[in-house]
Amino acid sequence: MYKFKIPSVVPAHGSISYQDLAQSIGVGEDIIRRIARYAVTKHIFREVDGGRLAHSATSKMLAESPMMMEWIGMVCEEMWPAATQAIPALVKWPNSQEPQHSGFALAHNLDTHVFDMLVDQPERASRFANAMVYFNSNKHLAPHHLCDAFNWTNIKQFVDIGGSAGSTAVALASCLPGLQIVIQDQAVLEEQARKSIPPELTERVTFMAHDFFQHQPVRDADVYHFRWIFHDWPDKYCTRLLRALIPALKTGARIVVSDFVVPASGTATWYREGLVRGFDLAMMDLFNAKEREQGDWEKLFGEADSRFRFDGVRTVPGADLAFISAVWQGF
Repeated sequence: MYKFKIPSVVPAHGSISYQDLAQSIGVGEDIIRRIARYAVTKHIFREVDGGRLAHSATSKMLAESPMMMEWIGMVCEEMWPAATQAIPALVKWPNSQEPQHSGFALAHNLDTHVFDMLVDQPERASRFANAMVYFNSNKHLAPHHLCDAFNWTNIKQFVDIGGSAGSTAVALASCLPGLQIVIQDQAVLEEQARKSIPPELTERVTFMAHDFFQHQPVRDADVYHFRWIFHDWPDKYCTRLLRALIPALKTGARIVVSDFVVPASGTATWYREGLVRGFDLAMMDLFNAKEREQGDWEKLFGEADSRFRFDGVRTVPGADLAFISAVWQGF
C-alpha cells in the first residue's frame, strides 16, 4: 500500500479495474488483485461492480492523509526491519551502551546512529519529521499539553532542543504569547521547520541548526526542553546531552523532558502499561535505547551532575506523555 501509494491511485469517487490499477503501478494484475482482496478483509478498500476496486472509509482516509502515509512508511521501511533484527543485535552486542548496536543497524547495515544517517538522506529525514507531525496529531500526544504542565509566569525564553519541524514550538507559542522560542535540530530540517511556523509567529519562533551533543549556544534561557529525545539514546549519551547544557545554564534554569514514564509494574491499566512498554521495545529495536521509570530519570540527572535538582514528574489530564524536570542550582 505504501510503496506503490495504492490509496492515491484508486479514484476518490468511483472505482478502478484491477487491470488499470496494475498498469498504473507496474505490478502484475494477479498480484495486485490478491493483495487488494486481502486488504478488503481488513476494511481497506471494497470491491464493487463485479470486481472493481473502490475506496472504503479507511482507504479514503489513507489517500487524503499524506502525513499518515508517511507514518506508515516509517513503520514499514524503518521500524519493522529493525524489529526483525532486534534479537540478533542483543546476541551480538550484549549490554552495549552504543546506539548503533541495534536491530536497526543490522537491518540497514548501519554503523552510526539513525539520526546521523538521516543527515545525509534528506528524503528519509523528511519522512521521519512528517511521521512525527502525524503522530503528534493524536490528541493524547499533542504538544500543547506542555502548556498546562507548568506555571509559565516570568518565563521569557524557551529552547526546544531536537524540536524537529517545530510542532511543539508552534503549539507553545500559540498558547503563551509572551514566549520567545528557539527550535534546535539538524540543518537538514531547517526548511521544513521554517515552513511550519505560521507568519504571525515568525518574530517569536526561530530555527537554529545545532548538534545537541555540542555545548549549548543559547545562554541564560529560562527553559531547555527535550521532547522524545532521551528515549532515542542509551543512558551514556543522555548524560552527555545534559552536560552539554551546563556552560549555558543560569541558576534556576529548568530542564523539561516531555517523554513517557514507564509505570511501575501493575500500577496502571494493562492497556496503558502495554502502550509504554511497547514503545520501550521499539526504542530498543531502533536505537538500543529505552523508556524510563521515574527512578531512572532521577538517577540520570544525578549522574550527569549533582547540581541538577530533580523536580519530579508532572502529568496533565488527557496527556499520554509525562513532563520530567530538573532545576539547575548553579555553581
